[in-house]
Amino acid sequence: MLLYACISAHGFGHGARTCAMAQHLARDHPQVRVVLSSALPPWFLDGHLGGVPHQRRWLRWDVGAIQQDALTIDQGATGRALEMLEQDLPALIRQEAAWLSRQEGPFLVYGDIPWAAVLLAEKLGCPVWLGGNFGWDDIYRPRGGWFEGRAQTYGAIYRRAHGLLRMPMGLAMDWGLPEVSLGLVLGPAQPAAALAQPYRSLGLSTTREHTMLSCFGGLGLPVANPAPQVDSGQWTVLDFGGGLPSGAAIKSLHPPWQPQQLMPLCGRVLTKPGFSTLSEAMGHGCGLILVERYGFADG
Repeated sequence: MLLYACISAHGFGHGARTCAMAQHLARDHPQVRVVLSSALPPWFLDGHLGGVPHQRRWLRWDVGAIQQDALTIDQGATGRALEMLEQDLPALIRQEAAWLSRQEGPFLVYGDIPWAAVLLAEKLGCPVWLGGNFGWDDIYRPRGGWFEGRAQTYGAIYRRAHGLLRMPMGLAMDWGLPEVSLGLVLGPAQPAAALAQPYRSLGLSTTREHTMLSCFGGLGLPVANPAPQVDSGQWTVLDFGGGLPSGAAIKSLHPPWQPQQLMPLCGRVLTKPGFSTLSEAMGHGCGLILVERYGFADG
């Protein structure tokens, strides 16, 4: 079987949980051929796949929400991007259906969570399952006006899928599909010995209880100094993606570092509401400090 996964590139969370599922699939069903289709950057997928054999198709399947930073949505830019996407999708679907027709089947299309995955599966005549904790109809509907009409269109497309892997902390996804409920979606646990190298390379001197990770989905967010103790040496803050004021106790980290590599070293995580970051933080037993997000239905 060939599993063709259409992954939203709106944020890193859709890719993180799809990669986690791919790791479990490769362990339990190594005969399945995995194709990841997304506009997510290569360094991100490499960091989350754990060496899973796969192929990649560098394509954009949805827009999500165009954001100025981790908390702010640009509604006008999002609407314009959706209009362009709808113009481009017919050619994209023809291209990928032609490519897949040259591969060895049978096929299963998986979408997290572009509605266009359903259109691709219909072109191929194969099953399609969706996975996630919200659909884009849930996100667009509250914005009203033009977005409410698009929500109705996309919701009707979602309803034509064959099933839904429903993740916790989610929205309605009221599509009348057969469902399988999932728990937290995490990759396989890393052995304790694997933590020694990043601890040494980061030069950490604080304990896990006094080390905090700040991460906002790769987009960054300028925020105030998270705690006075940072300046007095009681805490170390690992700032993934930038945004915090510089200081001896604040270490700015960028790719190829990944948040899930750093969480086992941290007692707390400063972040926004987002399924994959929350799942990974809870899975690693990290305390959570959440910055509230307005104007985004799952925030």
